Order: sequence, then structure tokens, then C-alpha cells
Amino acid sequence: MADTQFLVQRRQGWYVRIAVPPALRAAVGKQHLLRSLATRSLAVAKARRWKVVADLKALLEEARRGKDGDPVASEALGWREALETAQQDDSGGDDEGEDRADLIRSLMQDRSEQLHARDAAKGRLFDGLATGSATPLKLHLATWLIEGGKRGPFATKTRVEHERAVEELAAWMAAARVTQTLEAVDRRTAGRFVSEHLIPSKRADTTIAKLLSGLSSYWSWLDKRGLGPRHERSPWSGQSRHRRVDNGTGAGPRRAFTDAELKALLIGPATTVIADFVRVAALSGLRRDEIGNLTVGDCAGGMFIVQKGKTAAARRRVPVHSGLAAIVATRTAGKAPEDYLFSDLPGTKARGTDAVGKQFQRYREKLGIDAGSSRQSQITFHSLRHWFSTAAINAGEPPHVVAYVMGHKEGRQGMTLGRYWNGAGDTALKAVVEAVKLPA
Repeated sequence: MADTQFLVQRRQGWYVRIAVPPALRAAVGKQHLLRSLATRSLAVAKARRWKVVADLKALLEEARRGKDGDPVASEALGWREALETAQQDDSGGDDEGEDRADLIRSLMQDRSEQLHARDAAKGRLFDGLATGSATPLKLHLATWLIEGGKRGPFATKTRVEHERAVEELAAWMAAARVTQTLEAVDRRTAGRFVSEHLIPSKRADTTIAKLLSGLSSYWSWLDKRGLGPRHERSPWSGQSRHRRVDNGTGAGPRRAFTDAELKALLIGPATTVIADFVRVAALSGLRRDEIGNLTVGDCAGGMFIVQKGKTAAARRRVPVHSGLAAIVATRTAGKAPEDYLFSDLPGTKARGTDAVGKQFQRYREKLGIDAGSSRQSQITFHSLRHWFSTAAINAGEPPHVVAYVMGHKEGRQGMTLGRYWNGAGDTALKAVVEAVKLPA
């Protein structure tokens, strides 16, 4: 009998399906979680299954932590759910439902008086949550993270960043003595968060913009689902900090590594993870997160299979360069298809590769490979992608095929390439990859 634990088939495609524990169904809003594996092959689905199962179980754990946060808030939400159930029974003309609703209101009033006598702030919190006039800031956070955005489920790194954004807002509200409810977040509160917390933190404008984008996305989803207070305009709209004016002292646009710089990176005293990451990026053009999320099953048959990315174009097949065969063979030996190619990433809560980026920055700075005195360097790990594309095009490979290998939509547009071209075959893809040679 085939092993199909957690797997279901719908319209010939395979999905992971896991049950939501009864205690979490009110918070999550579903009885089951379903996530597409983007394949019709049972063998491929089995290889991809456990990573998705782990992601979904992590989301359920987040929902459980949110539910078990403030005991007064959890109690109030329990009263609220009980009252709503009784009121629904009452709407059908059920006298017993009406009596039950009256009894619940009376008991809620007694409990409210007890809390107000001990702690007025807790009493007010209970009143708002129990009666439905206030909604905990993070009540629907887990459901949003599970559902994702317009393009479907969030990538792991995006999900972690969005969760951190809401958690950071909640921590600031607690420190500023602002009630941690959705109703408390109006334009004035959002503006205070930016002015009093984000700007003084001296973080990069792009980092602040990314955090505000996550909060804006959460509020948009709440509004679409009718789960929060109605706003004519999102409290986060227009809150982004104005970008600094370029006065000529900035780092300028990002650039590729020179051959001399890349050679220094290749022969320097790097850790095994950094050394392998540098070679894979330089000889494949893969993004840092794309490398970190490769599983053993994604490296079979002489191809790197990028399952998901920032855009539809990012999902692609990239031939394994002959210069990477030894690294792939070593890192796949003795592993199951669902295991990660890089199972030794430093300090990862999720499968983001920020720690790799920071390690790489320290390594190149140690080698003296730096842009100098500007606030942001012109060279980062991403510069390896610039080097790959430059090397491939300089070797005479067609730019539109190079763009396909790199997961770029740009370079594949226009009437002929955009509408009629069905993509490059494996031979053309292999030619692009093998045309790239590391500096001697």
C-alpha cells in the first residue's frame, strides 16, 4: 500500500492536508490546512511532503502560542464565543438559546466586576474582548500567515518577517501602554510607532519599508475578511519614511564581483557552508534563499529545481554545472529526498538565509573586499548573480536564455519572446551554465 500520509489528490494534483486541533479551530478559522505541492507525481509529492508538513505544523504552533498568551484575553474570547453561539440559537426563535444568552451576559458581568475590582486595565480588556468591541492585535495573525497573500502562501522568509513585524508592533504598544487591540491602531498610533520607534532605531530605509509593508498587508487582509475595524484609509498608508536624497555620497548601484575579487573569495579561508554557497551561486545564478531551500529531491537528474520564488519566473530548472557535481554528490550522500541540500545552515529558525548573508559579509570584509566608506556596500552576496549573468552574456550566450536561467522575466518580453516562446530546452540551458568558467 502506498505511503500517502498527509497527502490528498485533487484534480490530479497532490496536496498536503493536516487537521487543525479542535482547540485551535476558532483561532485558525478552518478544520484542515491544505497546501499544494505543485506536482501530479506521487513520488515527487512524497519527496516534498515533509517540508510542507513541518511548515504547517509550525504555523499551528504559532496559533497555539497566540491563543495561550494573556489568560484574561483567552478567557474573554471564550465568553465571547459562548455568547455568539447562544445568540445564534436565539435568532432561530429558540427560547432556550435566549435564556442561555441572558445567563452568559449575567455571568460575564459578574466576572467583569471581579476583574475591575482587582485591576481596572484588565477589567477594561475583558469587557472589550468579551463583548466584541475590541479585538486582540494578534488574534488573526496565524490565520493570515497560513492563508498568505495574493500570490498564495508566503515563502518561509516572508512569513517570518511578517510575524516579526506584528510582534514588534505589539511589543512597542505594550511598552507605550497602548492597548494591544486592532481598534487601538489608528493613524495616530501608527504614526507614533514610526516616529517613536522605527526612525530612532536607525535602521535602513529599506528595512523600515519592508516592516511597514508587512503591517499594511496584515491590515489589508483583515479588512478584506471583515475581521477588524473599518477604516476609510489604512492606518499604515503613507507611513513609510521618505527616502534619502542621493547627493552623490551613497554607494551607488550594486555591481558584479570582479574576477580578482571572486578568485579571492574562492581561495580564502571560508567555512564549508560559505565556500559551497559561493560556488553554487557563481556557477548557477541562483539566489541565496533559492540555494538554502534546495532539497535533495530538488537536485536529482542533474538539475536544480527551484520550487518557488519571488515571481512566477523564479520557478525554474537550472542545470547543475559540472564544477558543482562534487559538492552536490557530497551533500546528497546518505540523505532522503526531502532533506535539505544545505542541512548545516547557521542559526536558522526557519529556512531563511540571512545568517549566511551576514557570515558572507564578514568573510569578504576580512579579505578586504569592500566598497569603502559608503553606508551600504556596492557588493553583496547577490553580486555573485551579477557575476554569473555577466560571464554568461560575455561568453556569447543569448540574453533571453540567460534571463530564463536566472529566473528573470525581464529579457523574455515582447511579442515573440513574451507570447510565443515556450522557454528554453535543457540543451540551451546547459549551454548557458557551462559557458560560465570560474577565474583561474
